[in-house]
Amino acid sequence: MRMKGRWGALFLGLVGAIAWAQGIKPIAFQCNGDLIQGWYWLRDEALQHKAWWTFENLPVTGEGLTLEIACLATSWAGGPRGVSASFRLGYGFPGAGMMGGVFVVQEVTLPNVSPPEDPVGYLCRGTVTIPPDTPGLAVGKLTVFAERIAKDGPHVAFNQDSLVIKVFPAEVEAGPKELRTAPPTGFKFNGALIEGSYWCHREGHYLEWQWGPIPTSGQVEEAAINLQLLVTNKENGGSGHSVRVIAQILTPEGEGVYVSFVDVRNPFLPVFAGDSKGVGYAAYGALSLPLEIIARQGLFTRGFRLRIAWPGLHSDYHFAGAPAAALLAWIEQH
Repeated sequence: MRMKGRWGALFLGLVGAIAWAQGIKPIAFQCNGDLIQGWYWLRDEALQHKAWWTFENLPVTGEGLTLEIACLATSWAGGPRGVSASFRLGYGFPGAGMMGGVFVVQEVTLPNVSPPEDPVGYLCRGTVTIPPDTPGLAVGKLTVFAERIAKDGPHVAFNQDSLVIKVFPAEVEAGPKELRTAPPTGFKFNGALIEGSYWCHREGHYLEWQWGPIPTSGQVEEAAINLQLLVTNKENGGSGHSVRVIAQILTPEGEGVYVSFVDVRNPFLPVFAGDSKGVGYAAYGALSLPLEIIARQGLFTRGFRLRIAWPGLHSDYHFAGAPAAALLAWIEQH
């Protein structure tokens, strides 16, 4: 993988841009991948490349922990932008003395969150929940490793700052609660306007809703954005089709602060692949907003944006929205 001149400078700039604001950072990191511009790439065909992180002095909590991950991904050496990161993640106790290691292992997919103006386009981010009964957490320690799943899978890159552990906020005492809602204060799109709906069906199309500062009189206990979209399988497509979209939360200035998947489900039956003439397009989904992100980024005090862009995950289905297709709802505790 060659990166020279302007590309190298941009790549180095990306390293600093992904650093998480606060959290518990690893005390040790090691990797046998290929070191390029401060990142260790896991890309060998023998699948022997691994990255390891060690955390200590973790709080003992019955609520579990959140592992925030930032990495790079592409399809091959010097490969294309916009590729999601897929890898195997293990976390647990590495063993000591006569005791063997015990790890919980799962396959992880992180969406690519690179903004359109980033010419490199390799950045992927996401979170993984670490259950409270994970081996090692009882004594405040955790070892995490990452490895590729298959030799024809994406190349992924990590460094010591790729992982940060966040502690779930402590529960507050029960009190009066209220469900509140707020419609968007702004809407942007660049797709096709058809009969009052804004359709995304090609690379670069997006829908974006904006909320201004939201006054609250209590503590936000839970929050989500509810979506009512239209989904179909093609132009002049059929009924009953669902899609998983990548949803990104942005600051009012356009900086990405959180990304996740939203399953936009269509309950209509029967599912029909031909031209249903618009019948059976309605689909619904919701994006939960982590309380830690709400507090750290000041989403309610500063406002924020929600952007969903085409294509969906592993799908080229068309989807559409409108200014009133998103609604912020939250539980407020007084």
